[in-house]
Amino acid sequence: MFGFKFINKLSSILFFLSVSSLAVAVPFVVTFSDTIGLDSSTPPFNAGEAFTISIVLDNGGTTTASQTWTATDAVSITFDLNDDTNTITTVYSAAALFENTGDFVTDAGSVLTAVPSNWTSTSPTIIATNDPGTPIGAFFINGNNSVYANAAGDAYITNVANNIIPAFWTIPAVPAAPAKPVPATPVPTMSAYGLVLTMLGLLVVAARRLRTSAKSK
Repeated sequence: MFGFKFINKLSSILFFLSVSSLAVAVPFVVTFSDTIGLDSSTPPFNAGEAFTISIVLDNGGTTTASQTWTATDAVSITFDLNDDTNTITTVYSAAALFENTGDFVTDAGSVLTAVPSNWTSTSPTIIATNDPGTPIGAFFINGNNSVYANAAGDAYITNVANNIIPAFWTIPAVPAAPAKPVPATPVPTMSAYGLVLTMLGLLVVAARRLRTSAKSK
């Protein structure tokens, strides 16, 4: 028969495992912000107004410190163009990048030390858009070229060379709005937690009975 010490240790291990299972992957977002270049086609792109690129990343981790996110960790890429009153937003799936040179890398302080030098796609899947010009399904994040395009024309960034420089991207953070398309992360079910807690309860009862039996001898 198992002794009290053995059951007590087993209880501690099960408790640790149940708590550890609470740690689930966390998606993070990095953002590049500038303005729409003067050579952009108009309408619907308004030169001088906001041009923002937001990339949701998920490498299965729960921290932003000392991390690397490759192209396969990219969940979605969102382009926001124009100011708030007439913002155009298009969200692409990042599942199929035509070019994927470079990664997002952070140091121990969660500061980006490297960003991709060429993440482009000529046929990405459009998840959502309100672009009246109908996105043609192409984007280029490589420090040059037009960055976003629709059937009406191209959108350029005023300081496009900066989009491959780490200092011009924000520190990775948890996405502020769940509206950004991020796949649901599997969460342990209540039945699994119930089973663990039930096992712990039974072990505690058994341990108490063993201790009571030992004292009565």
